[in-house]
Amino acid sequence: MGALALAFSNLAWAGNQVATLRIAPGSNVCLLQDESAINSVFAAGTVQTRPDGSRPPVRFRLRRSLIGQPGTFSNAAEEVTTDFSFGADSVTRPNLVPGTFRLCALNPESVAVSAKLDLRTS
Repeated sequence: MGALALAFSNLAWAGNQVATLRIAPGSNVCLLQDESAINSVFAAGTVQTRPDGSRPPVRFRLRRSLIGQPGTFSNAAEEVTTDFSFGADSVTRPNLVPGTFRLCALNPESVAVSAKLDLRTS
Protein backbone atom coordinates (compact mmCIF):
# COMPACT_ATOMS: atom_id res chain seq x y z
CA MET A 1 0.00 0.00 0.00
CA GLY A 2 2.93 2.32 -0.53
CA ALA A 3 4.15 4.46 2.33
CA LEU A 4 0.93 4.18 4.29
CA ALA A 5 -1.14 1.29 5.55
CA LEU A 6 -4.26 1.70 7.64
CA ALA A 7 -5.75 -1.00 9.82
CA PHE A 8 -8.85 -0.01 11.73
CA SER A 9 -12.10 -1.32 13.12
CA ASN A 10 -15.36 0.06 14.40
CA LEU A 11 -15.13 0.45 18.15
CA ALA A 12 -17.93 0.15 20.69
CA TRP A 13 -16.18 0.64 24.05
CA ALA A 14 -16.22 -3.03 24.98
CA GLY A 15 -12.88 -4.18 26.30
CA ASN A 16 -9.56 -2.89 25.04
CA GLN A 17 -10.21 -2.36 21.35
CA VAL A 18 -7.45 -0.80 19.30
CA ALA A 19 -7.15 1.05 16.02
CA THR A 20 -3.69 0.84 14.49
CA LEU A 21 -2.31 3.33 11.98
CA ARG A 22 0.94 2.25 10.34
CA ILE A 23 2.70 5.04 8.51
CA ALA A 24 6.05 5.96 7.03
CA PRO A 25 8.64 7.93 9.02
CA GLY A 26 8.41 11.70 8.69
CA SER A 27 4.63 11.66 8.34
CA ASN A 28 2.29 13.69 10.50
CA VAL A 29 -0.45 11.86 12.38
CA CYS A 30 -3.58 13.29 13.96
CA LEU A 31 -6.94 12.24 15.36
CA LEU A 32 -9.90 14.33 14.20
CA GLN A 33 -13.53 14.44 15.25
CA ASP A 34 -15.55 14.39 12.05
CA GLU A 35 -18.94 15.49 13.36
CA SER A 36 -19.08 19.08 12.07
CA ALA A 37 -17.80 21.21 9.22
CA ILE A 38 -14.76 22.21 11.28
CA ASN A 39 -12.77 19.21 12.46
CA SER A 40 -11.06 19.35 15.83
CA VAL A 41 -7.58 17.94 16.17
CA PHE A 42 -7.34 15.93 19.39
CA ALA A 43 -3.81 14.66 19.02
CA ALA A 44 -0.98 15.12 16.59
CA GLY A 45 2.61 14.05 16.27
CA THR A 46 5.33 13.27 13.77
CA VAL A 47 6.60 9.75 13.23
CA GLN A 48 10.40 9.70 13.33
CA THR A 49 12.62 7.21 11.52
CA ARG A 50 14.14 4.40 13.58
CA PRO A 51 17.94 4.31 13.90
CA ASP A 52 18.05 1.45 11.39
CA GLY A 53 15.93 3.42 8.90
CA SER A 54 12.86 1.18 9.15
CA ARG A 55 9.29 2.35 9.64
CA PRO A 56 7.87 2.52 13.16
CA PRO A 57 4.20 1.61 13.54
CA VAL A 58 2.04 4.11 15.39
CA ARG A 59 -0.79 2.70 17.47
CA PHE A 60 -3.73 4.68 18.81
CA ARG A 61 -5.40 2.89 21.71
CA LEU A 62 -8.81 4.49 22.21
CA ARG A 63 -10.17 4.61 25.75
CA ARG A 64 -12.67 6.72 27.66
CA SER A 65 -10.45 8.92 29.82
CA LEU A 66 -7.85 10.89 27.89
CA ILE A 67 -9.09 12.45 24.63
CA GLY A 68 -7.43 15.78 24.12
CA GLN A 69 -4.08 14.69 25.47
CA PRO A 70 -1.18 15.08 23.04
CA GLY A 71 0.46 12.04 21.54
CA THR A 72 4.10 11.30 22.28
CA PHE A 73 6.18 9.95 19.42
CA SER A 74 9.69 8.60 20.04
CA ASN A 75 12.22 8.15 17.25
CA ALA A 76 13.46 4.94 18.89
CA ALA A 77 10.14 3.35 19.81
CA GLU A 78 9.02 0.07 18.31
CA GLU A 79 5.48 1.34 18.50
CA VAL A 80 3.74 4.25 20.14
CA THR A 81 0.49 3.94 22.06
CA THR A 82 -1.64 7.00 22.73
CA ASP A 83 -4.83 6.86 24.77
CA PHE A 84 -7.88 8.97 23.97
CA SER A 85 -11.46 9.30 25.19
CA PHE A 86 -14.44 11.59 25.48
CA GLY A 87 -13.23 13.61 28.49
CA ALA A 88 -13.90 17.35 28.11
CA ASP A 89 -10.82 19.43 27.35
CA SER A 90 -11.10 23.21 27.27
CA VAL A 91 -8.06 23.51 25.01
CA THR A 92 -9.23 21.19 22.24
CA ARG A 93 -13.00 21.28 22.53
CA PRO A 94 -15.33 22.02 25.46
CA ASN A 95 -18.21 19.80 24.35
CA LEU A 96 -16.81 16.44 23.28
CA VAL A 97 -19.44 13.89 22.36
CA PRO A 98 -19.40 10.29 21.12
CA GLY A 99 -19.49 10.10 17.36
CA THR A 100 -17.35 9.61 14.30
CA PHE A 101 -13.65 10.32 14.49
CA ARG A 102 -11.00 10.11 11.82
CA LEU A 103 -7.43 8.93 12.04
CA CYS A 104 -5.57 11.03 9.50
CA ALA A 105 -2.02 10.76 8.18
CA LEU A 106 -0.20 13.31 6.04
CA ASN A 107 2.79 11.67 4.39
CA PRO A 108 6.00 13.43 3.31
CA GLU A 109 4.53 13.94 -0.17
CA SER A 110 1.66 15.92 1.44
CA VAL A 111 -0.97 13.34 0.53
CA ALA A 112 -3.61 12.97 3.23
CA VAL A 113 -5.00 9.51 3.93
CA SER A 114 -7.63 8.88 6.55
CA ALA A 115 -9.80 6.16 8.05
CA LYS A 116 -13.04 6.78 9.89
CA LEU A 117 -13.72 5.26 13.30
CA ASP A 118 -17.26 5.15 14.62
CA LEU A 119 -16.85 5.48 18.39
CA ARG A 120 -19.95 4.86 20.47
CA THR A 121 -20.69 4.43 24.13
CA SER A 122 -22.77 1.30 24.50
